Amino acid sequence: MPARKPLKTPAREFSWAKLPKEKLLDLGICDLGLSLESSPVMQRINRLYQDLDKQGLQFRPHFWLSDDWFCPDHIPGVAIPFFLAHPRLQKLERDFVMEVEGGNYRWCMKLLRHETAHAIANAYKLVERKGWREAFGNPNSTYHDSYLPKPYSRRYVVNLPGWYAQSHAHEDWAETFAVWLNPNSDWRHRYADWPALKKLRYVDNLMREIQQKRPVIRNKRTDHPASRIRTTLREYYNDKIKRYGIDHAVFFDIDLRRLFAGREEAPKAEKASHYIRGIQNPAMEIVQRWTGENRPGVAVLPLRNETTEHIDSALNALISDIETELINWGAVKVISLQQQQGLIDEIRRQYQGGENSAYDQTQIAHWGNQIGARYFVTGKVYTTDERVGEQRRVQYYLFMQVIGVETGEILFQHKTNTTKALIED
Repeated sequence: MPARKPLKTPAREFSWAKLPKEKLLDLGICDLGLSLESSPVMQRINRLYQDLDKQGLQFRPHFWLSDDWFCPDHIPGVAIPFFLAHPRLQKLERDFVMEVEGGNYRWCMKLLRHETAHAIANAYKLVERKGWREAFGNPNSTYHDSYLPKPYSRRYVVNLPGWYAQSHAHEDWAETFAVWLNPNSDWRHRYADWPALKKLRYVDNLMREIQQKRPVIRNKRTDHPASRIRTTLREYYNDKIKRYGIDHAVFFDIDLRRLFAGREEAPKAEKASHYIRGIQNPAMEIVQRWTGENRPGVAVLPLRNETTEHIDSALNALISDIETELINWGAVKVISLQQQQGLIDEIRRQYQGGENSAYDQTQIAHWGNQIGARYFVTGKVYTTDERVGEQRRVQYYLFMQVIGVETGEILFQHKTNTTKALIED
């Protein structure tokens, strides 16, 4: 099946985007004139379609803007919250509820894959299958307002926060499908010794069975589209705050004060910041053991030498220093490339592409999956000559980047320099 070309996302300006907050809140959601096709989310939907293409699946869910993430019964499509359609609305959402659900690439893709699982289950009536019920349980069991997860359980995959797979049979299915569809999940290795692997294999076999079959339900219906929501933004957030109890943050303050005394109560006591730094590593180990969430893997790639000098030994020493700092930090798992000579050679061959050559996403994802890294640290060293009066100053520059394996996104970059020599003319 030929891959579909991703659609371009045209930029669109809205006059309300520059309104003061109080005036913006008086607008109805339907009056915003939002379009999914002209929103940043469309690029992520195109990426989802590419992931479905890679799995050979004919099914494509349709999407529309609404007031939340959801997939209605009997509809093979997904609603996406309207605030993701524009940066100004994302800022408003963050102002009121302190986060934007699906506001970054990684989180959004997790949600898109999760909701697509519900949509494909509707399209092919998968929950009616005996094998589905044997794998995930009774789809007709009651949805409870809350659930008590077992963070240490290996019977469920981990995709969305809160061990959401444990909340209901439908969510167990959706989370398992989401992990299976993620091209960078490496689920066969990640869940190799987990009982959840049986569910992943079931999804894999089921998708192979239906991949070229036409869906049973093929309607393009929507439910509660943003274009028909007459609620104002002010009403929307008043209701949201009330529903989620976001205005009750005082309870968190009470709990924190039980743990940490104020300066007046204990002026000579150890500072909370110092105490937390001191227990950082053992605390993270406990969390990892109970949640099954491993520290993300980080690998430091060979640094590119763009000088005319032989400084490879110095660059190798610098890599060792970076790895040592990351290990001592304790928040990540450092994957050394010293035993991956084949990979090092492959990376260095790419360096021969010239000064402006860059990694493409396919290579980044391939290398990351090969060694189990979620992030790469990379960089280069180069020199420049600068004239200062009658002197010529030779400068070393060190340029470093942190790249996300899954997206190829540059998450951090920094440049520093030092003077190598002052040469009289």
